[in-house]
Amino acid sequence: MLNPFKNKLSAIKPPSLVSRVSRNASWLAEGIEDAFHAIRPDERVVVFETSAHLDETKRRWTIPVHAWVFDEGLDSGWRRQMVSQLFAKRHPRADPETLLRYRGRLWPFLANDRSGRDVRVSITTAEGKIRSIGRTSKNGHVLGSVQLPAKLLKGQTELKLSIKLPDRDSRKITGRVQLIPPTGVTVISDIDDTIKVSRILQRKELFPNTFINPYAAVDGMASRYRDWKNQGAAFHYVSGTPWQLYPTLRKFMAEKQFPSGSLHLRYARLFDRTIMNMFVDAHSYKTPPIRELLQLYPQRDFVLIGDLGEHDAEIYQQVATEFPDQIKAIWLRQPEEVETPEGELRDSLAELFESINVSWGIFTHGDELPETLVSDLLSKAPKIQAVKPKTTGKAKTKVRAKQNSGERVKLTVVK
Repeated sequence: MLNPFKNKLSAIKPPSLVSRVSRNASWLAEGIEDAFHAIRPDERVVVFETSAHLDETKRRWTIPVHAWVFDEGLDSGWRRQMVSQLFAKRHPRADPETLLRYRGRLWPFLANDRSGRDVRVSITTAEGKIRSIGRTSKNGHVLGSVQLPAKLLKGQTELKLSIKLPDRDSRKITGRVQLIPPTGVTVISDIDDTIKVSRILQRKELFPNTFINPYAAVDGMASRYRDWKNQGAAFHYVSGTPWQLYPTLRKFMAEKQFPSGSLHLRYARLFDRTIMNMFVDAHSYKTPPIRELLQLYPQRDFVLIGDLGEHDAEIYQQVATEFPDQIKAIWLRQPEEVETPEGELRDSLAELFESINVSWGIFTHGDELPETLVSDLLSKAPKIQAVKPKTTGKAKTKVRAKQNSGERVKLTVVK
């Protein structure tokens, strides 16, 4: 009697030569495809900090992942020459430390952005499963998301992401995601001349303060932000700073002990038309991310912190008009170069904000901001009193508010 199992085996036809060749060819093509789109050992990967939001109906977290892949091109002669020439004309007698700092900040603008790189991540609390985020675009960036069940992240306030690299690459590249619950207090803060001294209105000082000088923090801001963080506030930073300066900016914020939070910066590349983004109005790069955050967290109370050097007052007024139930307070820092008489400045801002029901104030240093921000907002306390600015009596600049076409109120700085 024949073995039934043997009979079944004998009934299976062996693959033909053509099918075997076709199968092997497809496997080989897959390997070439994977190798072609893999991140190379000589390419840098920057993972930007993001913030996740919870869908209470589906009980799932949406976790954004934003990464940038590029080749620094350190062996490029023309890049070295360009960096040296640009620096030599401005600072011919600079010390080696200053030159090194300058090169570190400028070089990412000259990097080769890598498109088509497959970015995959693992999340420590998700059982080590590898998830594909997508492939980088022309500018080397990829922005995707991962969804995880809420029960898997119960009790956590942040996540750690790890970039999956080829086996031959031993680097450890990680990123951080803050988990922001549906309710609470959120601070959206500007960076330049709000937490970092940039002197945007002094154009001759803006370039060295951005690319050459050590970054300086505005007095008292890190301490006050930490107070709010300890009370439970979440933070987002929205700025016109280009993404290329993210590593430098993040290092500065860590050294000065500013609370961690997602950064929302500006796209600008030297070798395509996005370089024109450096010259667009602040509304175009600040308003969209602020609006998106308000839509992602509709039940949270928001506080907007900016300065009087650019258009923060006008932008915040517009946002508060669109989201009147979410914006609870606005504070604007008065930089030293905006030395306006207190009465005139406050009258101008009062006119600007008269159509919105929001607390607002002016400050020059972080210690002038309220210590108990979160408890005041969550308890639905009466309006927080506006902060009075410290005036110097050197009225070099006048700030005036005026109605523009009956709709947008524009804050203009008249020197």
